[in-house]
Formats: sequence, structure tokens, C-alpha cells
Amino acid sequence: MRQAGRYLKSYRKMREKYTFLEMCGTPELSAEVTLQPVKELDVDAAIIFSDILLPLRAMGLKVYFTEKGPFVFGDEISSIDVGKMLFTSEIMYILKKELTDKTLIGFCGAPFTLMSYIIGKGKPDENHTKYLMYNQKEKFKNRLDIITDSMIEYLKLQVESGADMLQIFDTQAGILSPSDWKEFALPFVKKLIIPFKGKIPVAYYVNGMSGILNIVEETGTDILSIDWRVDIKDCRNSDKIIQGNLDPAVLLAEKDTITEKAVYIMKTMRQKRHIFNLGGGILPQTDKNKAKFLVEMVHEWEKEP
Repeated sequence: MRQAGRYLKSYRKMREKYTFLEMCGTPELSAEVTLQPVKELDVDAAIIFSDILLPLRAMGLKVYFTEKGPFVFGDEISSIDVGKMLFTSEIMYILKKELTDKTLIGFCGAPFTLMSYIIGKGKPDENHTKYLMYNQKEKFKNRLDIITDSMIEYLKLQVESGADMLQIFDTQAGILSPSDWKEFALPFVKKLIIPFKGKIPVAYYVNGMSGILNIVEETGTDILSIDWRVDIKDCRNSDKIIQGNLDPAVLLAEKDTITEKAVYIMKTMRQKRHIFNLGGGILPQTDKNKAKFLVEMVHEWEKEP
């Protein structure tokens, strides 16, 4: 959930020297940024510092990152050239040597979400995406298939390079109705997860999951990573591991509010299989000391009988 980033002074210092792409694509730099929150906050897991759009560069598209956000250009996509993503392996090899007692998480964007970024040229356009989804259905699904097969290969690369867990980010799927999610997201996420079933834990995150909470388990994911709009008590009866779901904005509040909101989640999920996490990306204006306070509090809570 943007574990590394602008809320850390150490990250901002590096961004003064290097572009975002340089940091993502240079193994030593990416590994250093990945380790920043691990060292400064003592979180239990590290998610590789990268971006869901980077693999699109190995699929025939041009991807740029600016202060105003990402830009994606290209009309046709091809199957991924995994050889162009080998720097990811190098990053993970470095991290595996450092993270002797921490979990290393690999990730990718879900097919529908990546399709949304491609259509919007880096800035998802809900209406245009749905227009193409309804009016060019066959072409739309064919492209989703290409993306799905490519992400399978990309995740395999990460598993072979030492990932202990995988996370699939479907940040745009919350725009879909339940029936459209079943048609344009579910089959492709399900296909994406199948090669890893029983081999490595897979988490699936949808930003805006409340409308599909009762059917999202059909993906076959091991872990449901839920956003903050979902009341976590609605997940207590799930047979999946639940990950989440503190509102990132809570970390802008005073410590007593952070404690109250976090304890509600932990009490609700007591005796359940639960990974405490934010329900969305950590905000750039977050005080690092409050993030550290949250991590320490969760660790202390875990010791409670």
C-alpha cells in the first residue's frame, strides 16, 4: 500500500537525485527504497518498490512518469517480453539477502485495472473504459487475455526470484457493477491466480470492494485485501485470510484516534486469520512517527493473550 514513498524523508532525498523510473529500474536503488520502511518502521513484510504499469513497457507500450502522474502511449499490446523485466529479479535477489526474517511481496496490476490505464493513456477514464467494454466487447476481452497471460509470466518471474507472497492490485475494478465485474474482471483474475494455487499465497485487492464483497472469493485468492470502505466485521465469516483495512487518512489523526480505529479492526478479527494493513495507499502527508506508532501498537496487540 505504497509502503515506500513521499511520507519518508529518506525517500524524498533519493527523489531529488533520481527519477522515478531510475529508482524502479536500477536494482540497487529499488532495493534501497524497498528497505526504507522496513528499517524505519519495522513492518513485517516488504513489497518490492515498483509500479503496476512498468510491465507495460515490456508489452510494446511507452510509459512515462511525471510529477503529474503516469502516461501510457500505444494502440497495440503484445505478449510480455519477460527478458525486459529481468531487473525485477535482480532487485529481489538483493532483497532476499537483506530480508532474512521478513516476508518479501511481489505484485502486479490486475488485467482490468491495467486495461483501464491503457485506455486512459495513464489516467483511467471510467466512462470511456465502459464504452469500449460494451461496444467492443470481443476486442476488449482479447486484450484482457493478453494482459492476463503476460502478468502470469511476470508473477512467475517474481516467484522464481524469491517472492514469498504475491499481491494483485485491482484499483479500478470498483467502478464495475457486480455483473460486469463477473464478466470483465473475475475470469481474468481467476486465470491469473490458478498457476500459483497451493504454491505461494496470493492476495487480491479491489479499491471499492463493497459492491462485490459477497462474490470476490470466486477468484480463488488465498487472501482478500479489503479497502477501508468495507466494515471488517462483514468479513469475519469468510474462509479466506483477510488483509486490511485501516483508512490511510486515520494516520493523519491524533494517536488516540489511531489507537481506537486500529483496535476496532484487531478486536473484530480476533481469533481469525488476519493480516493488519492499511485499506489503501499511505498518504504522502503522513507523519512517519505516526506510522511507526501504528506498527508498534499492532505488534504489542499481537502479544495480548
